[in-house]
Amino acid sequence: MNKANSSFNKKKQEVLLSTILSFVFLAFGIFFLYLYLEINSIDRESYLVGVILCFIIGGVTLIMNIKGLIKLEGIKKKTEVLKNIGEIIRAKVVDEKYTMLEGTQLICNAEINGISYEFISSSVPRYSLYACKELGIDELPVYVNMQNPKEYAVDTGEVEDRIVNLT
Repeated sequence: MNKANSSFNKKKQEVLLSTILSFVFLAFGIFFLYLYLEINSIDRESYLVGVILCFIIGGVTLIMNIKGLIKLEGIKKKTEVLKNIGEIIRAKVVDEKYTMLEGTQLICNAEINGISYEFISSSVPRYSLYACKELGIDELPVYVNMQNPKEYAVDTGEVEDRIVNLT
Protein backbone atom coordinates (compact mmCIF):
# COMPACT_ATOMS: atom_id res chain seq x y z
CA MET A 1 0.00 0.00 0.00
CA ASN A 2 1.48 3.35 -0.96
CA LYS A 3 1.54 6.53 1.11
CA ALA A 4 -1.37 8.19 -0.71
CA ASN A 5 -3.66 5.20 -0.10
CA SER A 6 -2.71 5.00 3.58
CA SER A 7 -3.52 8.69 4.11
CA PHE A 8 -6.85 8.25 2.30
CA ASN A 9 -7.63 5.22 4.45
CA LYS A 10 -6.73 7.14 7.61
CA LYS A 11 -9.05 10.02 6.63
CA LYS A 12 -11.79 7.55 5.71
CA GLN A 13 -11.50 5.84 9.12
CA GLU A 14 -11.84 9.21 10.87
CA VAL A 15 -14.98 10.04 8.88
CA LEU A 16 -16.47 6.59 9.54
CA LEU A 17 -15.82 6.95 13.28
CA SER A 18 -17.54 10.33 13.26
CA THR A 19 -20.44 8.76 11.34
CA ILE A 20 -20.84 6.14 14.07
CA LEU A 21 -20.94 8.95 16.63
CA SER A 22 -23.71 10.67 14.68
CA PHE A 23 -25.73 7.44 14.74
CA VAL A 24 -25.27 7.36 18.52
CA PHE A 25 -26.79 10.86 18.74
CA LEU A 26 -29.67 9.74 16.53
CA ALA A 27 -30.22 6.70 18.78
CA PHE A 28 -30.36 8.97 21.84
CA GLY A 29 -32.83 11.13 19.93
CA ILE A 30 -35.06 8.10 19.34
CA PHE A 31 -34.74 7.17 23.03
CA PHE A 32 -35.76 10.68 24.13
CA LEU A 33 -38.64 10.60 21.63
CA TYR A 34 -39.83 7.33 23.18
CA LEU A 35 -39.62 8.88 26.66
CA TYR A 36 -41.48 11.98 25.47
CA LEU A 37 -44.29 9.90 23.99
CA GLU A 38 -44.58 7.37 26.85
CA ILE A 39 -44.04 9.38 30.03
CA ASN A 40 -46.69 11.73 31.36
CA SER A 41 -44.86 13.96 33.80
CA ILE A 42 -43.97 17.55 34.43
CA ASP A 43 -40.53 17.06 32.83
CA ARG A 44 -42.04 15.94 29.54
CA GLU A 45 -40.84 19.09 27.74
CA SER A 46 -37.21 18.42 28.72
CA TYR A 47 -37.40 15.14 26.80
CA LEU A 48 -38.62 17.05 23.76
CA VAL A 49 -35.58 19.35 24.01
CA GLY A 50 -33.38 16.22 24.15
CA VAL A 51 -35.11 14.84 21.05
CA ILE A 52 -34.59 18.05 19.11
CA LEU A 53 -30.93 18.49 20.13
CA CYS A 54 -29.98 14.87 19.44
CA PHE A 55 -31.70 14.83 16.05
CA ILE A 56 -30.10 18.13 15.04
CA ILE A 57 -26.58 17.12 16.14
CA GLY A 58 -26.87 13.58 14.78
CA GLY A 59 -28.52 14.62 11.53
CA VAL A 60 -26.13 17.45 10.72
CA THR A 61 -23.01 15.40 11.47
CA LEU A 62 -24.38 12.46 9.48
CA ILE A 63 -25.00 14.67 6.44
CA MET A 64 -21.54 16.26 6.74
CA ASN A 65 -19.89 12.84 7.05
CA ILE A 66 -21.70 11.44 4.02
CA LYS A 67 -20.59 14.48 2.00
CA GLY A 68 -17.05 13.97 3.32
CA LEU A 69 -17.00 10.32 2.26
CA ILE A 70 -18.25 11.21 -1.22
CA LYS A 71 -15.59 13.93 -1.51
CA LEU A 72 -12.83 11.59 -0.27
CA GLU A 73 -13.77 8.96 -2.85
CA GLY A 74 -13.77 11.64 -5.58
CA ILE A 75 -10.30 12.82 -4.56
CA LYS A 76 -9.02 9.24 -4.45
CA LYS A 77 -10.36 8.49 -7.96
CA LYS A 78 -8.95 11.75 -9.31
CA THR A 79 -5.53 10.94 -7.84
CA GLU A 80 -5.56 7.42 -9.29
CA VAL A 81 -6.48 8.73 -12.76
CA LEU A 82 -3.77 11.39 -12.63
CA LYS A 83 -1.20 8.80 -11.51
CA ASN A 84 -2.01 6.82 -14.66
CA ILE A 85 -2.19 9.64 -17.21
CA GLY A 86 -0.19 12.42 -15.58
CA GLU A 87 3.43 13.14 -14.95
CA ILE A 88 4.93 13.40 -11.50
CA ILE A 89 6.74 16.63 -10.67
CA ARG A 90 8.14 18.02 -7.43
CA ALA A 91 6.54 21.25 -6.21
CA LYS A 92 7.97 23.52 -3.52
CA VAL A 93 5.85 23.80 -0.36
CA VAL A 94 5.41 27.54 0.21
CA ASP A 95 2.45 28.08 2.52
CA GLU A 96 -0.71 26.64 4.02
CA LYS A 97 -4.24 27.95 4.16
CA TYR A 98 -7.20 27.15 6.36
CA THR A 99 -10.88 27.35 5.42
CA MET A 100 -13.91 26.12 7.35
CA LEU A 101 -15.01 23.84 4.51
CA GLU A 102 -11.67 22.41 3.38
CA GLY A 103 -9.63 22.51 6.61
CA THR A 104 -5.87 23.01 6.32
CA GLN A 105 -4.34 22.74 2.85
CA LEU A 106 -0.74 23.02 1.69
CA ILE A 107 0.11 25.41 -1.13
CA CYS A 108 2.90 24.35 -3.49
CA ASN A 109 4.53 26.11 -6.44
CA ALA A 110 6.25 24.70 -9.51
CA GLU A 111 7.14 25.80 -13.02
CA ILE A 112 5.94 23.88 -16.06
CA ASN A 113 7.26 25.02 -19.45
CA GLY A 114 8.33 28.35 -17.96
CA ILE A 115 4.91 29.07 -16.44
CA SER A 116 4.53 29.18 -12.65
CA TYR A 117 1.63 27.16 -11.24
CA GLU A 118 0.14 26.99 -7.77
CA PHE A 119 -0.99 23.57 -6.53
CA ILE A 120 -3.28 23.26 -3.52
CA SER A 121 -3.49 19.96 -1.67
CA SER A 122 -6.55 18.26 -0.25
CA SER A 123 -6.99 18.67 3.49
CA VAL A 124 -4.05 17.73 5.70
CA PRO A 125 -3.54 17.70 9.48
CA ARG A 126 -3.18 21.11 11.09
CA TYR A 127 0.34 22.56 11.27
CA SER A 128 1.52 20.49 8.30
CA LEU A 129 3.61 23.40 7.00
CA TYR A 130 5.44 23.55 10.32
CA ALA A 131 5.90 19.77 10.18
CA CYS A 132 7.30 20.03 6.63
CA LYS A 133 9.88 22.54 7.82
CA GLU A 134 10.79 20.49 10.89
CA LEU A 135 11.07 17.26 8.87
CA GLY A 136 13.06 18.92 6.07
CA ILE A 137 10.37 18.33 3.43
CA ASP A 138 10.75 21.21 0.97
CA GLU A 139 8.92 19.64 -1.97
CA LEU A 140 5.97 17.30 -2.46
CA PRO A 141 5.13 15.09 -5.44
CA VAL A 142 2.34 16.42 -7.65
CA TYR A 143 0.64 14.36 -10.35
CA VAL A 144 -0.09 16.73 -13.25
CA ASN A 145 -1.89 16.30 -16.57
CA MET A 146 0.66 18.05 -18.80
CA GLN A 147 -1.98 18.81 -21.46
CA ASN A 148 -3.98 20.67 -18.80
CA PRO A 149 -1.86 21.56 -15.73
CA LYS A 150 -5.00 22.70 -13.89
CA GLU A 151 -5.76 18.99 -13.45
CA TYR A 152 -3.48 17.88 -10.64
CA ALA A 153 -3.29 16.04 -7.34
CA VAL A 154 -0.79 16.83 -4.58
CA ASP A 155 0.44 13.68 -2.86
CA THR A 156 0.58 14.61 0.84
CA GLY A 157 1.24 11.08 2.06
CA GLU A 158 4.92 11.90 2.58
CA VAL A 159 3.97 14.47 5.23
CA GLU A 160 0.91 12.78 6.72
CA ASP A 161 2.68 9.49 7.38
CA ARG A 162 5.32 11.26 9.46
CA ILE A 163 3.02 13.49 11.52
CA VAL A 164 1.61 12.35 14.84
CA ASN A 165 -1.95 13.65 14.72
CA LEU A 166 -3.01 14.43 18.29
CA THR A 167 -6.34 16.07 17.41
